[in-house]
Amino acid sequence: MKVVTSDNKIVIYSCKKEVEDINSYVKKLIFRLKKQYGINIFGFYQINVFKNSNVGMIIEIIKEDDIDFFEDFVDLKIKTYDNTDVYFAFNDYFFDKKKDIKIKDNNYYIDINTLSYKDFLFMTEFCDYIYDSLISDIK
Repeated sequence: MKVVTSDNKIVIYSCKKEVEDINSYVKKLIFRLKKQYGINIFGFYQINVFKNSNVGMIIEIIKEDDIDFFEDFVDLKIKTYDNTDVYFAFNDYFFDKKKDIKIKDNNYYIDINTLSYKDFLFMTEFCDYIYDSLISDIK
């Protein structure tokens, strides 16, 4: 599990591919973020869950509004997206010529579905994940 935080957004890259109850999984994930990472989560949140058969799940936790009086209250609006296309973005070309790589604005992009498991594991820490609305510009 990889966690990336910013001011009003937390992105979690989870290798878990299938979850029976997404609501319970998100609740456990929030408790884990509070306990292990010390992230204070309260208020209203939009949760976007992007599922991909190779990556697992990419979970965006986007803060919409605070609740001033209750610091332990969390309201979640969860949306799931199945079969999401995911690309890796990187700026250093290190593949052989056999790979189908797209180039845009001095960055390289590759569809993760074309990668072997070994290449995927190699790149996961060094590349950025591109998904959702950002993919349309690359395609």
